[in-house]
Amino acid sequence: MSLGPFDYGPIEGCTKDICMSPYRILDPESPEILEMWVITFLVWALFSTAAYFLVKFSKGNLRDWILAVPYYSGMIGIGTLWLSVFIGGFVIPDGQFGAWTHSLSQYTTISVLVYYQPIRTLIPIGFSIANFGALVALAEGWRRWAKDGPPDSNQNKLIGLFTIIALSILIIPILDVVAAPSYLNALGSWGLTFLLIVIGLSAFYSLLEAYRNGSGLRSSSYLFFLSMWGTLVIAGSFWVEASLSFSRHFDRPIHLDASYTSFLFAALTPIFGSLALYSIAIKKGSDISFESRLLTISGLIIFLALSYVICYEMGVYKLFFNGNYNESLIGFHEHILLSMEFLWLTYFGTELIDD
Repeated sequence: MSLGPFDYGPIEGCTKDICMSPYRILDPESPEILEMWVITFLVWALFSTAAYFLVKFSKGNLRDWILAVPYYSGMIGIGTLWLSVFIGGFVIPDGQFGAWTHSLSQYTTISVLVYYQPIRTLIPIGFSIANFGALVALAEGWRRWAKDGPPDSNQNKLIGLFTIIALSILIIPILDVVAAPSYLNALGSWGLTFLLIVIGLSAFYSLLEAYRNGSGLRSSSYLFFLSMWGTLVIAGSFWVEASLSFSRHFDRPIHLDASYTSFLFAALTPIFGSLALYSIAIKKGSDISFESRLLTISGLIIFLALSYVICYEMGVYKLFFNGNYNESLIGFHEHILLSMEFLWLTYFGTELIDD
C-alpha cells in the first residue's frame, strides 16, 4: 500500500476494500466538547460582530475592500473545495476513501477528506472565509435593502435578531439548558429546531413592521423574506463553524448533527436572500435581471439539495450502479452543491462591487 507524503498508514481493523478515515465518539460529559462549543461560539461571534462593524464604519478604500469580501470569499470557497479534493488524491493512502487517483471508487465527501493534512487545515480556513463573506453580504445587504427608515433602527433590528439567536445557541446546543426535541430528526433535531426559531422570529418581525408602518399584510412578504435571509445567515454561519470544529475525528455524532444543520441552512439561505432582493426590486420598480439570475442559481441549489437527500436516503446511486461508486457519486453531488452555494455568494458580491 503506497503512502502519501504525510505518512498516513492503513486504517486499523478495517477489512473492507475501501476504508473510511477514523472517527471518535467522546463521552457527552467530556470537557473537550464544552471547550470546543465555546471556541466555536466565540469565533462565530467575532466573525458576526466584525462583519457588522466593518460594514457600518469602514470608509474610502477600506470600504471598497470590505464590499469585495463576499465576491472573493465565494471564489475562495470554491477553490478550497476543489483544491482539497485534488490534494486528497495524492496524500491519502490507497485503500482509503479520498485517494481517487488510485481509483474513482475512492472519491468521497469533505467530512472524510478533512481527516488528512493539509486538507484538515485548508477546509476550515477556506470555508470560514466564505462564511465571513456571507456575514458581510448580510450586513451590507440589510443596510441597503432594509425597509426605508432610520438606518440605526434597521441595524438595531439586525442586532436584535443576532442576540436572540446567540441566546438560543447558548441554551440549546452549548449549555444544554433546553434540549432540542428528539422527534425532530428528519435533518437533525438541531437543524429543525433552529429553523423553527428562524421562521418564528421572521414572522414576528415582518408582522410587527407591517403593523408599525401601517402598510398591512401586503408589505409583510418582502419583510418576511428579508428577515428569513438575515436569521438564516446568522444562525447558519454558526452551524457551519460547528461542523468544521466538530470533525468526525473529534466527535462523530456532533459532527453529523452540526453538518445536517449547516446543510439545511446553507441550502435555504440563497433562496430567501434572492426572494428578499427580488421582492424589494419589484416594490421599488427597479430592473430585476440581477435578482432573477440570483433566483435561478438559488433554485438550482434547492434542486441539488433535495436530490442529494433523496439519493442519500433512498440509495438511488446504489440502485442504478449496483452498489458501485455510491460513495463517489454522493461525494461528487455534495461538491457540486457546495460549489453552487459559493457561486451564489460570489455572484451576489458582484452587485456590492458594482455599486
